[in-house]
Parts: sequence; structure tokens; C-alpha cells
Amino acid sequence: MRRWLAAVTLVCARSAYSPHRLFRLFPAHTPQRLAIRRSRGGLGRFYSEIKGRKEAGNGGRVGEAPEWMRLRGVQWGRVGVGDANGAYVIDLRAPVEYAQDHHPKAVNVPLLDDDERSLVGTIYKQRSPDEAFEKGLEFVEKRVYDLMQGICNATGRNMDRDVKSVFGDVARNVRSLEITSPNHKPKEGDVILYCARGGQRSQSVAALLQSLGWEDVWVMQGGYKSFRRHVRESFEISPEIAESSEPHESRLLPGNIFVLSGMTGVGKTRILHKVEELRKGSTLDLEGLAGHRSSLLGHVGLAPTSQKAFETGIYHRVETGFPHGYAVVESESRKVGDSIIPEKVWRELELGERIDLTAPLEVRVTRLCEEYLRDDVHRRELEKALPSLERVMKGKDKGLFVGMLKRGEERALAALLIEQWYITVHTHTITVVHYRTYTHNNSGTLPYIHTQ
Repeated sequence: MRRWLAAVTLVCARSAYSPHRLFRLFPAHTPQRLAIRRSRGGLGRFYSEIKGRKEAGNGGRVGEAPEWMRLRGVQWGRVGVGDANGAYVIDLRAPVEYAQDHHPKAVNVPLLDDDERSLVGTIYKQRSPDEAFEKGLEFVEKRVYDLMQGICNATGRNMDRDVKSVFGDVARNVRSLEITSPNHKPKEGDVILYCARGGQRSQSVAALLQSLGWEDVWVMQGGYKSFRRHVRESFEISPEIAESSEPHESRLLPGNIFVLSGMTGVGKTRILHKVEELRKGSTLDLEGLAGHRSSLLGHVGLAPTSQKAFETGIYHRVETGFPHGYAVVESESRKVGDSIIPEKVWRELELGERIDLTAPLEVRVTRLCEEYLRDDVHRRELEKALPSLERVMKGKDKGLFVGMLKRGEERALAALLIEQWYITVHTHTITVVHYRTYTHNNSGTLPYIHTQ
């Protein structure tokens, strides 16, 4: 067997065949293919050293890998969740992964699309990691130009060399790449790549970029999973703090928190946005981050986010800071749509000072109509959602709300919902949330805004 492996290595070195290509020449489950699979990493490295002597510029000395095979790794803690020190952040995961959650500054340039990722994952689980690797390599080879073009577009650069001219060398050496962790961190203009775990997807693209002459490429070690752990740990509270109801030193929000409270339609969200316009960086828009108005019909016209994306949004906002020394938020229950406010944030919101807002019923009806019926898309989504509200409100005739909407009785419908549904929900919320009462602001910290 060893003699056979030596012969394979010699054939690879003297021809255009890499161990990966030679692997595909033999039928599955043959001794030759099994031998290549078991030793492909070593063969790949030895072959790359022979084939890469000129590129490496090392005089043909076996044992020294080309410079582009040495990758720089960085931890999320040195990058942060904000502007990433001005570096470009590229998310190489499939679109479905990116949609669930991602670094706030990341641009999605997928190495595999959703269907390709699913197929490779199935092969990995049901057949073997090696066959999954080969299939993934096949997909990437077909779209490598588009991949590079996407990265160039995201970073404002030009593609100066033919990417396919170096793809073969990179593909042969994916499993032989070296990654280090320098003491310094990425700077403005650098390129940070990440995939799910900081594995072959991000490392192979980093090697590809470096082989094309890019000198400022970083691989995020641990990938998205490390980033997610970084965000999640920021919301953890110690047992001592959990047992105490007093403020603690490791606060996420400023010491002064103002909570806008009031019935549906009084304009809490409008005021929140106006405060942000007048005092930039002074609000925390939980409903905006959740993509939900925090009611049974709160998803109408919006795109609710995942729990992961909700937490990332909160942490990103907190990391950005509150330069005016206070935070203004809307009164919410612990659950905003399907997203749950992290306990650490919730405990701090409970210490906020409540500002009660009121508005006449006619004004509230007008605002509800403007919010939920602004276009045909909103109207269709509302029509689909109303039956679920009828089921919750026992005693209502089936089809009552939808019928009123179709007959053009929007204002009557809004008034009915305000008087019989939202009042019940608001009363329940007040009994659950225990804010210190705050009815009038004399400090001048907040601008005066007329609710009508």
C-alpha cells in the first residue's frame, strides 16, 4: 500500500492530476480510493509543495508552504459588533443563514446558494465528509468568478487577475492551510471573512484572495458561532445580580431610562422617532429591531426578525452608545412579537421612569388606519390576520372584522379594536410591568413634543 501511495504522489507531481482529481477516477469503495481518502491531506500538502516551488520562491525546498497559504485569524472580541474598526466584513454563508442573523456590517457574498448548501450537507451526513467536500468544490469552481466579483463590489476593488488561474492551487491545498492569530487587529479597509465556524469556507476564500495578491485579509476564528456566543454572553447576568432588584455596575443601558407608555394609537412610536431625530443616539427602538409592533396584528406590513437577529440588534445599539446620558424606549411586554427581550435588558427597563401619553379616540383611530391600511399590501396582510383576532376575542361573530374591512368601514373597525381589544391588552401589560410613575418632565432632558 505504501508503494502504491508513493506512486500516486509521483503521478500527481509530474502531471496535471491532483490527489483530489485522481480520487474521482476510481470507483467508490475501492482500496485505491480509500487509501487516497485516508492520506489525502498529506498527499495534498506534499503535492502542493512540489507544484508550488516557483510560486513560493523558496528554491524548491520541500517543507515551506507558499505565503498565501498562511492565513491571519482574528477573534470577534478584537473586532466588535459595531463598525468593525472600519474593515469590510464579508459573510460567506448561504442566504438562508445570513437572513437568520449576521454581523450588522456584514455583506452577504455566499460561497454556496441555499440549495447547494442543503445538498452538500445531506452528502456530508448520509455519505461522507470527503464526498461533501468534493461536491462543494465542484459548485464553487463553477461560480468562483461571480464570488470574486461580489467581494470586489463589496470592498470597492477591482479584479486585476484571472481568478481561475489560481483556483486549482487553492482547491488542492484547502486542507493544508495554516492560520495564525496576530496580536494586532484589523484596521480600516481590511477585509474580514467569516462562515459558520471559521472553517473551510472562509479559509479557502482567504487563501484565494491572498493568492491574487490581497494582503489585508483576515479570517474570523470560530465564524458566526463565535460571534453569536459573543453577543449571547453580553446578556448573561451573574447569580448575585439575578437575586438583586437593585441597579448593578455592569449595566447595558444608561442610568436614566424614560419609558413611553400609553394606549394603542397615542403615537409612542412617532414620538420615539422624533426624539431620535432631535437627539440622535438617545433611543432604543425595540419594535423596530423586532420588526413587530408588539401586538397580535403587529406584524402587518413589517418583516419580523429572528430572536438571534433581535439580540444582535440590541447589542449593536448598546455598543454604539447613548451620548446624551439617557435612553428613551417604548413600554413593552417582555415579548415583542415572537422576540423575547433578554433578561438583563428587561431588568434595566423595569427601573425606567414612565411617561404616560394620551390622545383623543379620533386621533388614535386615524393613526391606526394610517399604520395598518397605508397600501394594498398592508390591507391584504391585515385581512389575513383578522380571523385570528376574532378567535381570541370570544363572543365575536365569525367574519365580523373581515366584513367590516371589505365594506370599507375601516374607522369603525379601528374604533372597535381600540375599545374592545387594545384596552384589555394595555391594562394587562400595566399590571405586569412595574415602572416607577413619571407623569411630567421638568428637567428639560427631553424635548417637548405635542402628540397630535
